[in-house]
Amino acid sequence: MYFDIPVNLLPIIFIFLILLIVYSFSYDVSAINTIRQIDKIYSEIQELQRFSEKSEKLEYGRVDVSKAIIVREKRITKLKHKLARLG
Repeated sequence: MYFDIPVNLLPIIFIFLILLIVYSFSYDVSAINTIRQIDKIYSEIQELQRFSEKSEKLEYGRVDVSKAIIVREKRITKLKHKLARLG
């Protein structure tokens, strides 16, 4: 099977292919950055939980730490939804 492509369309086809590659690469980079953000927030939650265990003994700052953990868990949920949209 032979396709006759006019020569003046070749640059347009190449530009389209390059844009398609760049577009797919940007999705990969966005997904990787989202995963990194989720990992960072998980580590923040672990640090807050460790601080919460220490402050539990002192009865100081317990409420603030639990609120901070809840806020970070909500951010993780939003980032997971974003990651699901990216595929």
